[in-house]
Amino acid sequence: PLPVAHNLSALLTLALNGWSMWFLSSQLLAFSRQQEKEVEPQRRKGRKEDSSRITHHASLFPSLLAGLVFMLYPTFQGQLAAGHTGLLVLYPVPLYVASLLRLSIPSNVPVTGRANYRFILTAAIFFTMSMWGSLLILIYLVAPITGLFLIYLLWRRAWGSLLCVLLALGLGAMLSAPFLLPILREQASQTMREQGSVLYSASILGVVSPSFYHPLFKGLEHSHRVLGVDPFEGASYVGIIAAALCLIAVWRVRRARKWLLLAALAWVFSLGPLLKLYDQPLAVRVADYPTYISLPWALFQNLPILNIARTPARFNFAVGFAVAVMAGYGAAYLESRIKPPARWIGLLLLMALIAFEYQFFWGMPTVPATIPRQVVELREREDVRAVFDVPWEHLLTDKDGMYLQTGHGLPMIAGHITRRTPLNPAMGFLLQRTLDPALLDQAGVDIIILHKEWDDEEGALDAFLRGRLGAPFYEDQLITVFNVPPYVGEPPGFISSIELPDQIGEQADLYFYAPAPGTVTLTGQVASDSPRDAILYLDNTPILEWTVQNEIGLNVPVEIQSAGYHTLTIAADLPCPTIGDPALECVALRLSGVALEGYVPLNTS
Repeated sequence: PLPVAHNLSALLTLALNGWSMWFLSSQLLAFSRQQEKEVEPQRRKGRKEDSSRITHHASLFPSLLAGLVFMLYPTFQGQLAAGHTGLLVLYPVPLYVASLLRLSIPSNVPVTGRANYRFILTAAIFFTMSMWGSLLILIYLVAPITGLFLIYLLWRRAWGSLLCVLLALGLGAMLSAPFLLPILREQASQTMREQGSVLYSASILGVVSPSFYHPLFKGLEHSHRVLGVDPFEGASYVGIIAAALCLIAVWRVRRARKWLLLAALAWVFSLGPLLKLYDQPLAVRVADYPTYISLPWALFQNLPILNIARTPARFNFAVGFAVAVMAGYGAAYLESRIKPPARWIGLLLLMALIAFEYQFFWGMPTVPATIPRQVVELREREDVRAVFDVPWEHLLTDKDGMYLQTGHGLPMIAGHITRRTPLNPAMGFLLQRTLDPALLDQAGVDIIILHKEWDDEEGALDAFLRGRLGAPFYEDQLITVFNVPPYVGEPPGFISSIELPDQIGEQADLYFYAPAPGTVTLTGQVASDSPRDAILYLDNTPILEWTVQNEIGLNVPVEIQSAGYHTLTIAADLPCPTIGDPALECVALRLSGVALEGYVPLNTS
């Protein structure tokens, strides 16, 4: 069954993540021993053997511990609980790093040779595979690790290895082009840009904030304050045992220290553009004015490609990766100091304690997976053309609707791409707000499903649907399903539905439907207590710019080039910033009596 298949694939993905980290950790420990023998004997000649000799005794258990840390790291449990299973497809990344390791050690490798060609190819393949779950893994995990490798090779002046790695990256970029180019095209048109980098950044206390769902930590007040708003994206706990192993590794194993650098840089990026102590940016008052502490991510968040990554907290993916590697080094050091069988018993006990401490949810959040029989039976009805899931504007409505679609198998009016629906907002707004029979018939809507959990209007949408469509034919705790009465009549005419705020801090949208090209007049008043620049857009194209001071009457003719759904936007230029202090106020535009009047279709005679 589909729910079982989904859950099983998620759990097996976590297991694969742990397996691939086990493989990488075993390779790192083995290469440390090889480097000791082949590359550094002269450097170490005449010196007392340091703690890196622990790699001579490396066995199965330290690598298994590293894999366990990577499999169960709280950041990944948060993503699993939120249903972000694509972001959990991380197992190609350790294999990609293992291939880079083969190209980077020893420090100067000739480009020729079958072995190098093989590892260049495998690095390129795993580079491409790392983005199959989510392209964002390139930003949150692959890029930081690759950058660390390149910097290390430059610092060592290992030109042969550097050339091999660059060849692998070039080949990987070519293999990834079919997946990356569509995203780059969307990003260039600014349709993929998202907001929320402050909201979805990690708290500086996140790394020391265990889950308040855990029976041992539920009484920690600071964990409630740090994670209470978003325990999914905000999960970034390192763990007491893993942190101790990392400290041992950094203190006693020189090769672990570069992974500490990766963890530190990724952690700083995970804090986002502004420092957050709990769930809000930390404000500092200077001469009674609040200001915020900017962090390095503020320099990068608006760069091309990076600006599609709205969730800096996910840089904890790279933190978890580095913690797993360092924990493996630390476990190997401890193992070298303990004789069997105590060493095996001790490491197994450490693994059990890590698994217990890392458990973030008791138990994992779940949702019902049963699709009602009445919804499944819609597939048998010949009178149903399409299903409209409402409230359409909520980001989770279409996800639930697409799951229901696995049962009814009918076309959907909206759907979902990346984080939101590709549906024209004017169409969604007018269909939902007007329930105009002609518009619904033209769109092919014969079934409307209300998702109660996402109805933020406290039942107002439910009452509106019942008032216009009558009683539903099915209802449970989660959904209400309505039949749309058959419509026999004229095609829809000009329809607009204007619900604007009294004040505009950034922008306000007016939606309308035009049955044919023509003109319509925007009327009303706009005012401001001090001069503010404003722009009027039609479907994201500016058609008028002016400066608002005092009150100005609107009488703007708008030329409509095509039939269909359109959006008029009145926007302040520049928009008001988020201030967060009632003593400071941004002067907003005030609207009153705004309407679209006098639609005249184009005379095609």
